[in-house]
Amino acid sequence: PPPPSTTPPPPCPTNNITKSADDILTPRDIDSYYETAYQNSSHGSKCQCQFWLLFVAMGIANSGDATEIGSMSFCLADEGFKRDILNDDLKGRGAMLASSIFAGMLLGGVVV
Repeated sequence: PPPPSTTPPPPCPTNNITKSADDILTPRDIDSYYETAYQNSSHGSKCQCQFWLLFVAMGIANSGDATEIGSMSFCLADEGFKRDILNDDLKGRGAMLASSIFAGMLLGGVVV
């Protein structure tokens, strides 16, 4: 087998950042923190594509939740649904049915 290489690995791009004692001791605001993070990150299109994909996924989830709440409101307002499914118990069964939407959102937010 060939002998192991003794050359050190190439330095990480973030290792080139030099900080003075003043930079370390002075508190930063959130804007300067994000500006520093943006300047030290790569600006490739692959990175931006991941953010757009995340925004699209959050938009789809938001529209799904809004549709679910809207359809439940439509069902709870129907007299036939109240009479046949809820047995005219809108305070008890209707509230439990409506709260199941938010329990599902909580469970989905924790698990996913």
